Amino acid sequence: MKNVLLRLLLGLAAAACVFAALTSAHPPHTDWDQIYFGARAFLSGGDPYATVRHDQYPSYYPATAFLVAAPFVWLPFLWAQVAWVGMGTWAFVSAMTRRGWWGLLALASSPFLNAVLLQQWSPLLVGGTALPWLSLAWAAKPTLGAALFVAYPSRRAAWLGLGLVVLSFAIMPDWPARWLAVARHGPHLPPVARPGGALLLLGLLRWRRSEGRLLAALSLVPQISMAYELVPLLLIPR
Repeated sequence: MKNVLLRLLLGLAAAACVFAALTSAHPPHTDWDQIYFGARAFLSGGDPYATVRHDQYPSYYPATAFLVAAPFVWLPFLWAQVAWVGMGTWAFVSAMTRRGWWGLLALASSPFLNAVLLQQWSPLLVGGTALPWLSLAWAAKPTLGAALFVAYPSRRAAWLGLGLVVLSFAIMPDWPARWLAVARHGPHLPPVARPGGALLLLGLLRWRRSEGRLLAALSLVPQISMAYELVPLLLIPR
């Protein structure tokens, strides 16, 4: 009961911090525009990849991401952002405290704070390692999601992800072509392709352990090299 209450309080605290940031004079720019408005377009039969506000970069998210974000589109834009961060933090704390209370130290890390401020997926995806039903979100961001699945494989995650993909095809059968047309021009690059990145493959020396597989898999998936991409690495320290 204490653990549940703690997760709830920390989720509310993170949501309150984001609310304060978003209502300030200079709110941070995030991907939430693409996610929120893309989900609304996707559910209404429109083209989510043509839904770009102002001068922002295009949406690099697959249609499965719009399905995961679908419950939030019923909220006003600001409150959807706040609810998203609150849920992501709640899920992240669930994963971090599974091995002990010391896991709460991760809340003070630069990757987590960056992810909260920019309303990113990574805390929610990490939460899928502790909350099996939430592993369906791994199919929404197949880069980090694939690395987490390699480290923590499960039939439930596979079936949930497959179900999400099937549902996305039922709504928009040609979304992969639209997505790839945008994604192939993105700035994402796997860490292994960067100077010194090959050293990360040393994680394969511990391939029997989830931590070793996670490190190696993360080095192979395309990323934009922002701090929030490092959140899954917080599963490694013991």
